Amino acid sequence: MKINWFSPLPPARTGIADFTMHAADELLRVAETVFWDAQQHKVSPALSALPIVQYQPGNVDWRRLNRADGNIYHIANHSEFHHTILIMARLHPGVVVLHDLVLWHLFQGTHLHFEDESHQLDFNEAMGSDTAPTPPGVRAVLEYTLEAAKAAVVHSQAAYQHLERLSRCPVYQLNLPHKVSDEAASAELREKRWRNLDPIRLVMFGHIGVNRRLLEILDALALFRGACRFHLDIYGMLSQKAEARKLIRNSGLKARVTLHEYSSEAVVRAGLDAAHLAFNLRYPTVGEASASQLKLWEHAVPTLVTPLGWYKSLPSDAVLPVPVGRERETIHEHLERIAADALAYRRIGERGREVVTTDHTPRGYAEGMVEIVRRHSNESVSQRQGRYARCAAERIVQLSPRLEADDRFCARLAHSIASLSG
Repeated sequence: MKINWFSPLPPARTGIADFTMHAADELLRVAETVFWDAQQHKVSPALSALPIVQYQPGNVDWRRLNRADGNIYHIANHSEFHHTILIMARLHPGVVVLHDLVLWHLFQGTHLHFEDESHQLDFNEAMGSDTAPTPPGVRAVLEYTLEAAKAAVVHSQAAYQHLERLSRCPVYQLNLPHKVSDEAASAELREKRWRNLDPIRLVMFGHIGVNRRLLEILDALALFRGACRFHLDIYGMLSQKAEARKLIRNSGLKARVTLHEYSSEAVVRAGLDAAHLAFNLRYPTVGEASASQLKLWEHAVPTLVTPLGWYKSLPSDAVLPVPVGRERETIHEHLERIAADALAYRRIGERGREVVTTDHTPRGYAEGMVEIVRRHSNESVSQRQGRYARCAAERIVQLSPRLEADDRFCARLAHSIASLSG
């Protein structure tokens, strides 16, 4: 089987590029895969073994594109990396993989206009419920994104439930893949960190945006009056860098918090191997599964998470939930407990490592994706025309508010449109 895989690639500073590298070897094993990259940069030498095509929507090798059995388009909430992929997904239908359900930033700066971001808070309430409707603004963006899709893939049960209710195309759920590194700490080294909890090593890493609750975490640490000592290491770029630095300086945390903005992969790995407790809070959520969480599990770090969306579905013995609005008291409780019962926290970290090594394998992901493409690669010309005609009919009705139309009318209109193509 031949597959075209549209995704950012390293050195693009995005988790989706890293995600593709976790899956690449297995994708090449199960299918003849070509990686399509729209970024205007030199391809990393580390990718020299991959078949890569660089393109722009106005400069596409359509003959090569059409030789494949299916196209897979990776869409996330970042216009720099995913706007071009969205254009291709609408020009040449395939399987759309949604890494986020809230896609406001993807559409910023384009000619498209949807409801404002106030719906994001409503979405967080919806992600905490199995029955709450998807907010209208979120729904409109998703419907546009998937308008031409043959199928959609998501990485969490919560995302699947919301998308299945509103999508016209089939929806599938696959577990986000993570390739456990050969450099990951051995069981002996992982055990070694627990011999010394003075200080308790806290960690946070990745792209630390506003929704990562950094200021709430720093506030909680500043007000902690327990007997144990702690130190927080933060690896990554901070959206609230000025506010964080000010809070650290004014609250007396300067000796207890270190910001590592630019760190090599080796430095980050060493920090994770030394950590006793990690923060991976997310509110508001954008419906995503977390590659950061998989990496924390790889290093067997017990993690505090916000129990919404994907995080709500995680095994209860593999993470530590922190309710929104109760960050301060919950963090204080865990600092006290970990000092008194380190073994319990070590078990939680090891359980997380078990989850990532058994439930998030790149092989399982690659095989699942190929099967989805296979199911939808044999769409006949008439079926494709019918699907396009239905989309066109529904768009005409949406743009004609005075038109009184029901499903039967849409079906007749779609039939008329399809007949124009012969």
